[in-house]
Amino acid sequence: TERVALVFGNEHKGVSETLLQHCDGNFIIPQVGMVQSLNISVACAITLYEAFRQKEQAGHYSAQQLTGAEAMALMQQWSRKKKHYSK
Repeated sequence: TERVALVFGNEHKGVSETLLQHCDGNFIIPQVGMVQSLNISVACAITLYEAFRQKEQAGHYSAQQLTGAEAMALMQQWSRKKKHYSK
């Protein structure tokens, strides 16, 4: 549940040795059956879900962190940015 940067490599070459030297660790997504690799989007989705699940289990999402007014202001800010970038 600490801050983390996740690095994903492609199915063929993985992550370069240079990049691996800067990493604190690695992980493998367990698989059963005939599947030997995952599409990068599937691997990312599984990993992000597990990170969310662990933070939720640790109680990081148990209390609302923004007031209603703060949440509304943030939504309005995002809405303005969306309109700006969709032009």
